[in-house]
Amino acid sequence: MFNTYIRSPRDKVITHGVKTVIEKRAPTDESVRLLREMEASARAEIEKAVTLEGNEFKAKLLKSMDGPSGEDVVTILYEVAGDRKRCDIRLAWRLAPSEKIDAVKKGLSEHLASTVLIGIGSGLMALFKP
Repeated sequence: MFNTYIRSPRDKVITHGVKTVIEKRAPTDESVRLLREMEASARAEIEKAVTLEGNEFKAKLLKSMDGPSGEDVVTILYEVAGDRKRCDIRLAWRLAPSEKIDAVKKGLSEHLASTVLIGIGSGLMALFKP
């Protein structure tokens, strides 16, 4: 006739926890300026600590003419850290002087990228490894 409920006492459970509250505020101009100054000074200290001994770059330009074709041949002999390299760039005779200069810049930069940067390729792979 009547519903009865039986109540039994439960065991007490005590848990300990740590709650971290992060206050997020918009940075002020002053704090941003101070942060940039600290980053710049830290970067300057790191760059000052890196030594570049033995990383000298020396170069000489030689120009000659290829007889049958009439093309100018610019040979760039350069030495990086004691390693001597040679870069030959052929230029058509009909190019304007500014175009020849641009072609020499492009040819040398491609040659440097393909020869000198190969040596640091493994270091770059280690830097950007996921």
